[in-house]
Amino acid sequence: MVFVEGGSFQMGSNRHDSESPIHSVTVPSFWMGRYPITFDEYDAYCTQIGKEKPTDEGLGRGRKPVINVTWEDAQEYCKWLSEKTGQQYRLPTEAEWEFAAMGGTISKGFNFAGSNDLNEVGWYDVNSGSKTQPVGEKKPNELGLHDMSGNVWEWCADAWHDNYIGAPADSLAWEENKGTPRVLRGGAWDTNFFNCRVSRRNYYHPNYRINDYGFRIAHDN
Repeated sequence: MVFVEGGSFQMGSNRHDSESPIHSVTVPSFWMGRYPITFDEYDAYCTQIGKEKPTDEGLGRGRKPVINVTWEDAQEYCKWLSEKTGQQYRLPTEAEWEFAAMGGTISKGFNFAGSNDLNEVGWYDVNSGSKTQPVGEKKPNELGLHDMSGNVWEWCADAWHDNYIGAPADSLAWEENKGTPRVLRGGAWDTNFFNCRVSRRNYYHPNYRINDYGFRIAHDN
């Protein structure tokens, strides 16, 4: 886990309707997983509780990020890890995710998490070889977080909203919505560079699994 010192930042961008309006958010200090949860970690959890392991569809396991996990699967993993360790693990909120990806209070304002050159920090459709890659092999961002741009989309705690009109200013998960989809952030191995920007947003239903959806964990300070 990496400590993310709290602060205020301008969330969003003017590059897509779903990323606007740009608005100020204050984020308390918290801890964020240095990497997405890997197959090694998730497979160990499945073995321990007798849960069926997700398929890797031939993309590889081990230190590669776990894929084919739903938002609900991620929530169950966080609950299990919390009970096992006594620390309250959870999915990051969308505001926490973007703040951390941008580099927190030491952000240099990069388009991607740690660089303006996606090849330095992320796996995407141009350089991934059409598959996921082991975590931590690219340059980290300013906070020491890896793979926040590319490799796998990451589930966040929030319900989806079409834009930031009415979004909370305190970094809490935005739950009130008109449906059930949940937020995904970060882009993936099979997406283009535009989808790997730190401000890019995506969503899908919480019971949906696919080979470019994964997650990382967080906990309060």
